[in-house]
Amino acid sequence: MPLQQPAVPPATPLGSTLPPASATAPVIPAATPVVAVPVVPNYRVSLWDAMKFHGPAPETVNSRLAMLGFLIGAMTEARTGQTLLQQASTLTVPAVVLLVLTIYASMVPILKGAKSEPFGPFSPRAELVNGRAAMLGIAALLYLEAKTGVPFF
Repeated sequence: MPLQQPAVPPATPLGSTLPPASATAPVIPAATPVVAVPVVPNYRVSLWDAMKFHGPAPETVNSRLAMLGFLIGAMTEARTGQTLLQQASTLTVPAVVLLVLTIYASMVPILKGAKSEPFGPFSPRAELVNGRAAMLGIAALLYLEAKTGVPFF
């Protein structure tokens, strides 16, 4: 039968002021602070979602094109005497480039998820109202010029 030795606490190193391990209380680690990281919502939109009927792109792009079309169409009509349909049948390369660049410049922020925010007198609401007015203006201008056969301006 082997002899059992009495339980003796381990010796502390020389010069140590710590009491033996058996005499200390259990060590509880200090609580680490919990830092709440704010969740940044992702507003990115796919091209398919942007171009849906109720998506953000169709009305925005069409409104901007209508505003440009009405302004340039009225100026060209006053200068040349051509109706809007006559102008559309003879589109120039710079006009097509302007249309493509306007579509591109309108789609990039939408696809990247940029939020519409007001900037001075320019607000999303004002752009929406002006764009709708321009779309109605172009439709009315086309109707009047088709019925009368003469330029409006």
